Formats: sequence, structure tokens, C-alpha cells
Amino acid sequence: MIAVALSANVAAEVVVPPAINMPAGGKIVTEINLSDNDVLGIVKQSIPALADVLKELAPTIAQRAGAQNNPDWAKLISLEEFSQAISGVKDVRVLIARYPKTMTPERFLFEFSAGVAKTGQFNKIVSDFGFIPGSMAMFAAPDNAGIIGFAYDPGGRTAYAVRVVGGLDVPKLIHWSGQIAKMFVAVRTEVEEKAPAQPTDNTPAPDATAPQPHLEVK
Repeated sequence: MIAVALSANVAAEVVVPPAINMPAGGKIVTEINLSDNDVLGIVKQSIPALADVLKELAPTIAQRAGAQNNPDWAKLISLEEFSQAISGVKDVRVLIARYPKTMTPERFLFEFSAGVAKTGQFNKIVSDFGFIPGSMAMFAAPDNAGIIGFAYDPGGRTAYAVRVVGGLDVPKLIHWSGQIAKMFVAVRTEVEEKAPAQPTDNTPAPDATAPQPHLEVK
């Protein structure tokens, strides 16, 4: 009786992750579940500390890369905007599955779309199975309540699916990503400008009309 009670308590504590209805016939090989109540919440709380560490390391990394210390880096490396952009995310689930050869990109797209329709109200943002070597699609819930997406690689017969529950502040995320990209481009340009020029070979080409040495064998 005690063992049964303990099992019931453990089962009651297991949180059911957000649903991703994968097409039948595949084998789940990797599963990642993050929520605000566990790792995702810890990550969010750790972002300010991570930003402080990056600010301290930035001058050293810049000097080793051959770039001068830029006083604006502390502002560019700030993760406050990134933290605000993901503050509305409550759950993240990732599935990686392997499928038999009979699963074509078009069929995977059709069956995954049918599975999304059973999950709830989602609008298809983009889908493709003709211009890439496989298929992919992204679905969004109304009122920025979450997204579901997948990418299927027929060569490796592998599907990658993700579901995010909660809202992403896309404008802030794009602005933050742009700032980070601009920082790295500036550093790379500075390093390339300071790099010594490669020596050129100014040795004149041999004159084809000049007499060539002759070796006589007796």
C-alpha cells in the first residue's frame, strides 16, 4: 500500500509538457522540456549575472582578437533587452525524431499540419517542401500566445520540432540581435584593417623566348 501511495504521489508531480503532435511512424530520440518552474526560470534569473560576466570579459576578448577596447561594449552586451524579449515565454519543448524512408517531406508537412490543428488554434505563418531539401513550417497562436514549428531532413530522415508557449517580444529580440551582430561586424572589420598586408610575389615570369638549358646525354 505504501509503495502504491508513493507511486501515485510521484505520478501526480510529473508535469505534462505542452503537446507536439508528431506524424506517426517516427522514433523520438531527443526530448527537451523547459518551463518557468524549473530550468527556464533559472535561466531567466541568471541573465543579469551572465551580462555582468560578459562585460568583464569583453575588454580581454577584444584585446586578444586584436581590437581596441570599445567603451560602448558594455551597453551592446547588455542582456536586459533580451531578458525582456523572452519574459513572456512560459514553456519550451524540443523533439528530435527519426523516420523511415517512406516519410517524404510533403507527407511530413501534411501530417504535422494536421497534428497542429488538433493542438489548438494556430495560424500557419510559413511552410515549404519545394525550395529546400526537405520541408519546414511555422505556426503561431493568436494574441502572441506561442508558436509551433518543425524542420524535416529527408536525407538524415530526421525531424526537428519545437513549441514555445507564451509570448516573444519579436521587435525587441530583433533589435537586440541586430546590436550584437553590429558589434561583431565592427570587431571583425577592425581586426582585418589592422592585419598586416600579405606579401606579394613580384618575381618576374620566365621569358619563354630565352634559350633553355640543354642536357646532353651520351
